Amino acid sequence: MSVKIIVVSVRFSKGAIEALSGLAKRFESTKVGVIRKGLLLLTLAINEQEAGNEIAVVKDGKIIKEIVGILPLGLRDSGAKSL
Repeated sequence: MSVKIIVVSVRFSKGAIEALSGLAKRFESTKVGVIRKGLLLLTLAINEQEAGNEIAVVKDGKIIKEIVGILPLGLRDSGAKSL
């Protein structure tokens, strides 16, 4: 399987760059690595919500934070469960 590499140019605000740099440093990664992980996490979240599953942060078996609003508006109207 060949991998096609696409170069993307993105403009971020100063605050977004600072947040991205901070996350990269915190996780001993690069800014590109943080964006890749974010893309994977968002893909997982959308797939799970489309499947009707809820997304939450759980500690000791208890939901301490529910994550809502991940699905784009067009997908919310398609019959997928929206939180």
